[in-house]
Amino acid sequence: CLRGKIPATVSFGVGDVTDATGKESYADGATGKFVSQGAGEMVQSALFQAGAKVVNRRDAKISIMETQWGIRNLRDQTPVNFFISGTINSLDFIPGGGASLEVGGVGPRYRQNRILIGLDLALTDSFTGQVLASIPLQKQIFSREIGLSAGRFFADTLVSLDVGGQQREAVHFVLRQMLNLGTFELLGLFVSEKTFAQCRADVAEFLGKDDGVPNGSRKEIRAAMANSARLVAETKAAMAAAANPQQPQQKQAAARPNPAQAELARIDKMAETASLLAAKSIALSEEAKGEKDEKARTKKAADSATRSAINRARRPEK
Repeated sequence: CLRGKIPATVSFGVGDVTDATGKESYADGATGKFVSQGAGEMVQSALFQAGAKVVNRRDAKISIMETQWGIRNLRDQTPVNFFISGTINSLDFIPGGGASLEVGGVGPRYRQNRILIGLDLALTDSFTGQVLASIPLQKQIFSREIGLSAGRFFADTLVSLDVGGQQREAVHFVLRQMLNLGTFELLGLFVSEKTFAQCRADVAEFLGKDDGVPNGSRKEIRAAMANSARLVAETKAAMAAAANPQQPQQKQAAARPNPAQAELARIDKMAETASLLAAKSIALSEEAKGEKDEKARTKKAADSATRSAINRARRPEK
């Protein structure tokens, strides 16, 4: 129901959803947990099923190992905007009751008991660490047993009969439903109230209905989304600057005047002036070719001017 309605720019992760009940069972010389230890993966599946953008933070060993091998850069990982964490913190076995009736050794019996399970989930802004919403859930699991017993003598032989059946909701299946419902309630803060109300009515038939709403507001969620988008942009800019630290220095160097370039420009200008003087000297020498008396003097003056210009052009280069 929520698929396609959650903002695609928001990424979610799952933190620790731990078993804090402390309940264990003892059977056949071994111990075991009453509650599943894979609650975090159940929440991750619920996020993915809802169409949210999910990044894997349940197991980072592969990414870290490949980074150590030098075939991956951890900076390429998508940052988490929000993550869900929580605990399964209550598992109470409530004593039940029963009744039986026998007439002539034949009669029915009935027994029932209950299990109370509770959990808390929280939605946290990964950039600021602020808890934006939380939701407590609890559910009673009923168990009942119905049976019939009979005993009769046939001659000297006693014949007894006992039949019955027991019904109980699966604890781990109920836990998955509770985690799905809690995740659904938290994701409802990222969509409009109208959309969430329609979806809530649709899933109530399958997941049940919570009496309250998550302790959070859509206004805070929108503000956190805007803030996370800004922080992601700043982080990417900082990473780009760290990857190319010479770029700002190159820009500053281009802005400052370069003394070597100024000296080269001055030398080029002097060389151009020297070339002009040499050209004028050659022109005067050509004009003086017609007069015999002036020829030697003009040539001498032209040679002198040419040598002077060349020496002036060469002096800065030294």
